[in-house]
Amino acid sequence: MHVLEPRELERRRKRRDHEQTNKKRHRLWPVLLLILIGTYVAVISVVPLAPLQVETMAVTIPPRPSVSIPWPNYGQSAVGAVGFGQLAQNGGSKPLPIASVAKVITALAVLKEHPIGPDQSPPIITITAEDVSRYNEYLAQGQSVVPVETGEQLTEYQALQALLLPSANNMADILVRWAFDTTDNYLNFANPFARTLGMTDTHIADASGFSPQTVSTATDLTKLAETAMNQPAIATIVGQAQADLPVAGTVYNVNRLVGHQGIVGIKTGNTDQAGGCYLFSARRAIDAEHTVTLVGAIVGAPDLSRAIDDSIPIIDAAYSAFEVTTPVQTSQIVGHIKQTGGMQTPLVAGHGLTTLTWRGQQPIMDMPKVNPLGSSVKQGDEIGQLNVTIGDQSFKLPLSAADTIPEHSYAWRLRHAAGYL
Repeated sequence: MHVLEPRELERRRKRRDHEQTNKKRHRLWPVLLLILIGTYVAVISVVPLAPLQVETMAVTIPPRPSVSIPWPNYGQSAVGAVGFGQLAQNGGSKPLPIASVAKVITALAVLKEHPIGPDQSPPIITITAEDVSRYNEYLAQGQSVVPVETGEQLTEYQALQALLLPSANNMADILVRWAFDTTDNYLNFANPFARTLGMTDTHIADASGFSPQTVSTATDLTKLAETAMNQPAIATIVGQAQADLPVAGTVYNVNRLVGHQGIVGIKTGNTDQAGGCYLFSARRAIDAEHTVTLVGAIVGAPDLSRAIDDSIPIIDAAYSAFEVTTPVQTSQIVGHIKQTGGMQTPLVAGHGLTTLTWRGQQPIMDMPKVNPLGSSVKQGDEIGQLNVTIGDQSFKLPLSAADTIPEHSYAWRLRHAAGYL
């Protein structure tokens, strides 16, 4: 019988222990693998898919041709349209005297302080002895006036008619006294008020415009004209050919074009320092569906008659440049929606933009704005917005997916770790 030494016995024991340990490890690996696979499947089943990605692109429109306007060869001129803003201007931006065109600012300021409501009793203005004295003074100086008597009562509306139709300088002072107490109070109100209208190159030194220190530009006055035509009382009065006042009787609009060639206002002006000034407005139909109110200004003309006559070619040329266009087509592509490792579809305008435009105003497109997306999208889903600006007009167009992108399948989620690998 062979007897093993203790050292050999220990070696064999260690080998048996090692073999048993290896067997246990081999049996454990499949279990661990199953646990890992199960954990992966469970996690991938609930982890959100990677969100869709959107690539947008700038939307451009070919440059539009310029508009030729027959500008006068003197002073400054500008033209705009209600709702469209400034269209074109000529003659620089140096502030010039504006004569009685300043009365439109006076009228707006008075109505700002004392609005004329449809359901309220008309405010009454009582003529004072001081008002009569000023009338006599202005009459002797050859200024434009309407007769008044002490104790005479005018409604605010009648006073505005006297201000804007025969262009009475004394009525400008009467309205300012009534609404603001003093001329200084009026000037402290009117100059900041003009700046709120965007009239940054305008300075008001008096209520009537008789002072050559009351100055503005044709561009500023075009902004004034648009504001005036958006004020119902003023827009109504400046379109009247005449009016009846308690003492003055029938007074007539100095603007001889009112009622002709679509002219509906606004105000004339004429002094030695200012020359002829004309703030004008016209309303004409472009087609069966569109009517445009045009506004504009001419300052620094040799005389008033020249300023009035030269407005018509400007108006005609400006109207000829209005047209219906389609800057953005329905389903126009503005980008792409992409799925990680899968489909993609165009990002398109949900509907097109067809609108009346002025040929000289270039449409401006902002970069498309898209909302955060999930892992799928349906055809036609509104997911963003395209902003289009044309002059003073602003349009917001919905953006949508051209086709449906469904979520990835369960099998794809397992193969690609829900899109994160």
